[in-house]
Amino acid sequence: MLAYSAGAQIASPGLAKLGQARPGESHEQLRQRLPLKHVYYAAPDIDTRRFVDDLGRYINAVERVSIAANLNDSALRFASVVHRASRAGRPNPTELDAEQSGFMIEASRNLGFDLIKVDPNEIPKLPLRSHAFWYEDPWVSGDLLGLLLLNADPQRRGLDAQTADHGARYWRFPPDFGDRVARLFAPAPPTKPTAAGSDQTTR
Repeated sequence: MLAYSAGAQIASPGLAKLGQARPGESHEQLRQRLPLKHVYYAAPDIDTRRFVDDLGRYINAVERVSIAANLNDSALRFASVVHRASRAGRPNPTELDAEQSGFMIEASRNLGFDLIKVDPNEIPKLPLRSHAFWYEDPWVSGDLLGLLLLNADPQRRGLDAQTADHGARYWRFPPDFGDRVARLFAPAPPTKPTAAGSDQTTR
């Protein structure tokens, strides 16, 4: 599932509702009822605190949840002023209480939650205040395809792990990411056919 911008206001609470186990329902039954591997939020325009609370209700029902966030996003900067609260695509960690902060640290390290920092200062030609980076920029869209098509985790996709001041893990695009993502999608070299009788001992 991919949710962009204000689409997060539908996807996040919807998943929170669907991700709750029904009475007597096992975890395996829940996963069969909600057959989602990946949820990817591109510049999500939803209250950060609401997003974190929703995430806690469904994170165990999916394999991986990702947020791609540009902290300079002009659309989300304006939305945060209008709503008087930071948006999940441009989060302000100080708005979270201790329980929410602890959950996000645990989620980023052990529960399959990935915060992907889309930094225009590190990605060539990406406009500083971009809100549409996930489909306009080849690095970000390449990373997304690596997730959705190859089921690759962030490290395999070529992203570098970092640790925020508050302890949560996040991922950044390294300077050679273009080469890394190209290798990810490069076809495997053909294998040489085994010659007939090559397993026999030559006398």
